Amino acid sequence: MIFNNMDFTEEAENDKLYMAILTNDTAEIERLRADGVVLSEHIKGMLRKGGGSPAKPNKYSDDHCDFSVILDYYTPEEFVSVVRNLHAELGEPIYYTETYGMTAIIHPLPEVFRCILDCFDNRKISKKYNLGHIIGSNMVELLEIAAEHGWLRFAKMCDEYIEYAQKVNSIECAAWLIDYKKRAFDLEKEREKAGKKAERELNAAPDSVTTLKQLWSYKKHEDDSITITGYKGERTEITIPEKIGKSPVTAVGEWAFWSNDHKLSTERKNVLKSITSVKLPKTLRLIERGAFSCMSALSAVNIPDGVLSINDRAFVLCQNLPKLVIPESVTEIGKEAFVSCFRLEEINIPRGVTEIKSETFKECEALKAIEIPSSVQSIGEYAFSCCKALELSLIPL
Repeated sequence: MIFNNMDFTEEAENDKLYMAILTNDTAEIERLRADGVVLSEHIKGMLRKGGGSPAKPNKYSDDHCDFSVILDYYTPEEFVSVVRNLHAELGEPIYYTETYGMTAIIHPLPEVFRCILDCFDNRKISKKYNLGHIIGSNMVELLEIAAEHGWLRFAKMCDEYIEYAQKVNSIECAAWLIDYKKRAFDLEKEREKAGKKAERELNAAPDSVTTLKQLWSYKKHEDDSITITGYKGERTEITIPEKIGKSPVTAVGEWAFWSNDHKLSTERKNVLKSITSVKLPKTLRLIERGAFSCMSALSAVNIPDGVLSINDRAFVLCQNLPKLVIPESVTEIGKEAFVSCFRLEEINIPRGVTEIKSETFKECEALKAIEIPSSVQSIGEYAFSCCKALELSLIPL
């Protein structure tokens, strides 16, 4: 049993109810509940918040890692029992992360899939990716469960998936979707709504929220700032807006333009790979991890004054980018930020940067010269590895 090899934290081992649930000890669970024993605040916190990320772990990280590993070893029956017991004790959805691998691909059994949707926070589950697999595999039972949990909220979504089901010859799923659409939606009302929406979009101003929502995916924060999380348009020369509504765009989010994301359709991947220029807004403050990764056609991008940080792998494999001017406002450049920018000939390091991190400019084969300011206190491993054309590197004494 996997538990024999686990090195639980003291907080987890001391939580008798948690350990009884993990070991699926029904008698002990009932006895503890009868005695009024509940989950500790630490374990509740772990179940609510997860373990952070490898870059930013939190106090629950070790226990969350153990929990993730254990889930992979349960039989379907054990999985359902353990998860439902934890959910009942927590009284709210359990934190969901893709590290659990909880998709219809990994868990195709209806009782397990239903348990996942009942007990975990569904907001981070990729509905489009899962529905595509469910329909492609002709799993009608899972489609019904997904619909019960609000995954098919609009008639337009049904139309798209009906078309896809017919395309991949999933006859049973196509028939179920057609019937579901008739039962779930007032089709006359939907047609009226679609007509009004089309009219609004036709008459909308180019900088209106209506228009911008068609072009951008984004996340609005508590301070009213916006992070761009994706591009939905078709143009190859794009301008990210300064504002959406009255909210300023202050960040380009993690992997926002990543063209190798497996969740994207081939068409979307091709659009991202075809983008040649990106104009960033003057309101921008942060370029997050992997934001422009693998944009193979990108040849021009501005980084406006005011940007403070360019995070890890931000421009990896932007192999047609010849130069980049980084403003003096930038104080941090993440590791591997410009790996494999093969045509990058010119780039500057601002005077506020104190560290050139590992592999920052690795495989920048066309980079000829670079001046390192006196503010830099350390240079990480392989920072300039495989920079074949590098002839001059000015390093202050």
